[in-house]
Amino acid sequence: MPFRLPVLLRCLRRSPAGLRCHICNMAGLLSSDKVVIPSTTRIGWIGTGVMGRSMAGHLLSAGYSLTVFNRTSSKAQALLDRGAKLAGSPVDVARASDVVFLIVGYPSDVRRVALDPSEGVLPGLAPGSVLVDMTTSDPALAAEIADAALAVSCAAVDAPVSGGDRGARTGTLSIFAGGDKSVVQKLEPLFGCMGTVTYMGRPGQGQRTKLGNQIAIASTMVGLVEGMVYAHKAGLDVERWMDAISTGAAGSKSLELYGKRILKRDMEAGFYVHHFVKDLGICLKECQSMGLALPGLALAHQLPSCIDAERREFYALYVQEGLDLSGNNKKKDKKAAERILKIVEKKMVNIRKSLLWLARDEVTDPQNSGGPSSGQLISLEKKGCSYVQRIPLSAVSKASAGSLELIGLLSCKNMTQFVIIS
Repeated sequence: MPFRLPVLLRCLRRSPAGLRCHICNMAGLLSSDKVVIPSTTRIGWIGTGVMGRSMAGHLLSAGYSLTVFNRTSSKAQALLDRGAKLAGSPVDVARASDVVFLIVGYPSDVRRVALDPSEGVLPGLAPGSVLVDMTTSDPALAAEIADAALAVSCAAVDAPVSGGDRGARTGTLSIFAGGDKSVVQKLEPLFGCMGTVTYMGRPGQGQRTKLGNQIAIASTMVGLVEGMVYAHKAGLDVERWMDAISTGAAGSKSLELYGKRILKRDMEAGFYVHHFVKDLGICLKECQSMGLALPGLALAHQLPSCIDAERREFYALYVQEGLDLSGNNKKKDKKAAERILKIVEKKMVNIRKSLLWLARDEVTDPQNSGGPSSGQLISLEKKGCSYVQRIPLSAVSKASAGSLELIGLLSCKNMTQFVIIS
């Protein structure tokens, strides 16, 4: 059950002056005479995935003691090898920490990790401790967690980040903080290990800043990829084209970070597509509550949603055939891979037939505006090959089929699955 606040504390929560007074009178790390330094401040970290592992590593490098938890403990091994301690649950992390950071997958994960009455972080925090959620999550949930933290004489900050896996590795993330300003200022030595923090306002405003960031990024990436497709089809040297436009009005962080990676077919895992779909879904939910229509956001949400659907189908095929890619049973994996190849080859025959049907249909009926029926195929040509992706009509209309070049150009092994026909 979620924590419930007394009426007095709710009044303090709504009054910035009252909240500041309450925070200043707290014990522990939040007391006015305490400072955040490696020798005395104990750090907890929950979530050691692509982003969290690097971010927590910077705190270790700065000399802070670290207690970590991850559902898959092996993903924390790199931190354990450097001296971090492994805890058995989020509440155990809280009991060993003055500040607990968490960066997990979904709002439901945040709620469970932060608020679970037996295993969550808040029940284990000592008075005056701080919970910092760096997950991209729901602004309303951030405010709820801040209320719950205040009820147990602690503080909570929502501090999602932007900069991707590269920013996490290099310690150059942009951090958007919502909560009590004095608490955010006290935590600046910790945020500084990971990037640059900007205070955005009351609880939830850090999350709203990140959602706006994702809206801007999503549409920018669509524009970048469509520009690259046009440049290629126009016979331009795409790399030279990117260099030429980078110093003009079309220059962007997306172009800087992703343009060359896309062009070089850099398959290194970065930001997972299902998390991006999650982020944009939260954006759409927020817009709905505001009565706000953003058609560019809606289109940008559809495209990675299609990729995610295909990823799930291929993953189901891997599970069905017993392929786990763990390396623990290479002989078994090899046999499974051979079975999967036969299945894919059989699908390719059907793909060829469907492509012939689609081409014939478009020639014989140029007025056909309905596009392929659900489950039919759209061919994406790139350098002598066809990148083929099954796109349900319910997800993407024919009018936006040109934008589906995005799928071919953003093909990463952990983001999408595709079939290449020579």
